[in-house]
Amino acid sequence: MAKVAVVEDETEIRELLEFAIKHAGLEVVSAGNGKRGLDIILRERPEVAILDVMMPGMSGFAVCHAVKQLMGPRAPYVIILTARGQPTDVSAGHAHGADLYLIKPVDTFKLLDHVREALRQS
Repeated sequence: MAKVAVVEDETEIRELLEFAIKHAGLEVVSAGNGKRGLDIILRERPEVAILDVMMPGMSGFAVCHAVKQLMGPRAPYVIILTARGQPTDVSAGHAHGADLYLIKPVDTFKLLDHVREALRQS
C-alpha cells in the first residue's frame, strides 16, 4: 500500500487530509510540525509528502530541501500545500525542491488526483 506523509500544523486541516487519504485506500503518516515531519519522512519513506510552509520548528520549505538532499533519488514526490501564493513563494517552493505547489484552499478530490498521479509516476 502506498504511503503519504502529511506535515501540517493546523489540526483540522491535517485531520481532514488524513481522513481523505485513508478513505482513498492509502496509508498515511502525519506530523504537526516541520521537525517531526522531517523525522517521519526519513523514517517512514513515503512515496508522497504533503507539506505546509508556515509551521513551528522548521518550515515546509526547509523540510522539502532537507528531504531532497538527504534522500536523493529516493525522496518522495513533494507537494507544498500552503496559503502563501505570491509568485516569489511559488518560486521559493520549487527552488527548495517541491514537485508541485498548491495554494489553499484546495479541493480535496483534486489534491487526491495529484497524489494518485504522483504515485503512478513513481
